[in-house]
Amino acid sequence: MIKYLKNLDGKDVARLRQNILEWSKAHDEYCTLFENIAIRSNEENQFIWKIGVVCQSEYLYDPHDFQLTKFEEYLQSKENEKFCFISYDLKNNFENLTSENDDKTSFPIILAWEPQILFIYNIDRTLEIHYTNEKSQQQVVAILNWNRRTNKLAEDAEIKTKTSKLEYQQAFDKITNYIKKGDLFELNFCKEFYVNDINVESIALYEIMKGRTQANFCVYAQLKNHIVICISPERFITKKGNTILSQPIKGTKKSSSNQKEKQEFIQQLRDSPKDRAENTMAVDVVRNDFSKICVPGTVHVPNFCDVVDYGNVIQMFSTIVGELKPNISFIEILRAVFPMASMTGAPKIRAMEIIEELESSKRGLYSGTIGYILPNGDFDFNVVIRSIIYNRKNRYLSFHTGGAITIQSQMEEEYKETELKASSLILSIQDLLTGK
Repeated sequence: MIKYLKNLDGKDVARLRQNILEWSKAHDEYCTLFENIAIRSNEENQFIWKIGVVCQSEYLYDPHDFQLTKFEEYLQSKENEKFCFISYDLKNNFENLTSENDDKTSFPIILAWEPQILFIYNIDRTLEIHYTNEKSQQQVVAILNWNRRTNKLAEDAEIKTKTSKLEYQQAFDKITNYIKKGDLFELNFCKEFYVNDINVESIALYEIMKGRTQANFCVYAQLKNHIVICISPERFITKKGNTILSQPIKGTKKSSSNQKEKQEFIQQLRDSPKDRAENTMAVDVVRNDFSKICVPGTVHVPNFCDVVDYGNVIQMFSTIVGELKPNISFIEILRAVFPMASMTGAPKIRAMEIIEELESSKRGLYSGTIGYILPNGDFDFNVVIRSIIYNRKNRYLSFHTGGAITIQSQMEEEYKETELKASSLILSIQDLLTGK
């Protein structure tokens, strides 16, 4: 793989980023953008964004003959970086679970691909361009000189939900009954919003969503059958050397443009027994998951119940760190920690059984994870929330929102939280469709 560096100013960088996305869309090529990914600690990744273009190799989940060893072989067979999309229902391959609910997004259980061209814009303002052969070098030149600009589309669309307030109330009551009986301590219950038969100008929608909500784990992906727009604030898991780290988010309040009011909301979230209980349970699940793959005595929590303002919402997160046992593979790590604690509940397996019973549609890629795996085995994966999944074939747009329910939860407050989380996505879609 060939590589060179080039210094760019801010305008050149913004133009290049847009050129890559628009060239990929115009040529219907695979394209994945990772943006603003940073650990909330003293250590950060060394890039501002990276974009992979043009599929060189691909691994797709085969529901009839799925073997995790084949996925592992794919990850190890190539020396280059891989981009991975892992859906929530991979859980069924790790535990004795099933998923039979409605699924109109039809996203693969696993999709991993290796780009022919990789652009990396680093924090020192240098650009790396990796390409594999003479053809991909020519494509790089075409991308650098690309001139087309996309336009927002204006059309009518109705955003619907598959879970009415009454149905939410009924599910909430069943969950709290399970908690009272001792089946659960906490469960993350989600509902789907959708739009039928819509044509989406996806790049414009990504920019609108990113402008409305601050997030550190943004992903834009154009794939064979799907568009993924993920404005996630949450890291699932990252590995650097022998160190593994997770940062579950649990606990949400609305934010405010008024600084005094915002500080009041932040303090309210810090002091909330219910939200701290949610976060604590998620931390305990992660610590238990890490104990399966980490050296005894190394799992610790350097940051506990920290509060961050993401623009439209204020949320609470914690950081769990551990040192991996020798020779632990990616699949072994995934088996121990997936799905993430913040999107399931405690105890995790029973929570997933009840989620399947009460939710009206499959989660698909939502509650799954998107990330990249480097040739040296290090990786970084987010939690797929605040995300739109668009099926290009059937023109079906979907997104989910949810929240953790505990014994302290009040139905009205939990319902309002799901609506609050949905509001930025709904407004973004409306802005796109009206041409704002």
